[in-house]
Amino acid sequence: MPSRTEAVLLHIRDSIAFARQIVGDRSASDFEHDRIAFYAATRCLEIISEACRRLPDDLTARHPAIDWRSIRAAGNIYRHEYEGVEQRIVWTTVRSFLGDLDAAVQAELARLESPPAPYTDAQIAALTEGLLDRSLPKAQWTHAAHLAATLRLVRTRDAGLERDLPGIIQTYNVAVGGVNDDAGGYHETITQAYLAAIRAFVATLPPGISDSAAVARLLASPMGDKAWPLSFWSRERLFSVAARRGWIAPDLQPLD
Repeated sequence: MPSRTEAVLLHIRDSIAFARQIVGDRSASDFEHDRIAFYAATRCLEIISEACRRLPDDLTARHPAIDWRSIRAAGNIYRHEYEGVEQRIVWTTVRSFLGDLDAAVQAELARLESPPAPYTDAQIAALTEGLLDRSLPKAQWTHAAHLAATLRLVRTRDAGLERDLPGIIQTYNVAVGGVNDDAGGYHETITQAYLAAIRAFVATLPPGISDSAAVARLLASPMGDKAWPLSFWSRERLFSVAARRGWIAPDLQPLD
């Protein structure tokens, strides 16, 4: 269920779209002679005005170029001074004065959809370097750190990573006092599964997205759950010695 703010933003977005659909490519003269279209478009503008009244101050403050006061005040005219609302003004408003508001609403909806970033770009770079030079404190080598470092490596040195990543992780485990044996430490099947999935995930990212935003999206995906591999492997198969030592294909459903 969307939050109250998100619901209001959606009302504005949809009302802008409806108003534009109603006006379409009509000329001002054609619109003035279509009373049904005029009433419908005016109702859209009334909803937009009222919805803007419900937006929180911190949101509107992020868009100072928009005349929020005038948009909010316009609703009083649509409701209480309706006889003075002119068709040409409604046509002009829909055709020429909703673009900035629409852009602001779309930006705020995208902001709500973007999960908070757990790491900055600099932290992801430092974390990855700490893995490579084995200086990363063991306590910081969490599931999230595994994913962040793998994503960074895929984006910066993907060639041969299937070959190199096992050694990187195994060497790091030993450096921080861990072991790589049949009971713990490095796990080949899990490592290669995440590498393949993260590589596919990176291929879907929009151009120019930062490591921080990419990792936030990754952690918000099903891979952010440590139990993600169990969607593809049975527990018995995944945690077998054979799966730890080498690649074992999933038995529940294909990885791709």
